[in-house]
Amino acid sequence: MISVPLGESDLRGYLTERVSLAAVNAPTLCVLAGPVEDIAEVERKLCLLMCIRDRPNRSSAGSPPPCPLWSSTRRPSRSCPT
Repeated sequence: MISVPLGESDLRGYLTERVSLAAVNAPTLCVLAGPVEDIAEVERKLCLLMCIRDRPNRSSAGSPPPCPLWSSTRRPSRSCPT
């Protein structure tokens, strides 16, 4: 399972036969469920998407962008997976 700070409509493209919407906890907070490998792939895709969308300094090179998936305050909590 993975908690994602996105709404149900934002996650529809990530739902498959093996990945499902487990809960809608708030308008922009959902939980996805599925096999570990599938959830890891969704996490990687979402993290990269959010890093591109939310990266505060797009000109910094040499280090991976922060991944805000796990931070409700939008402060980086870990690096994007590669």
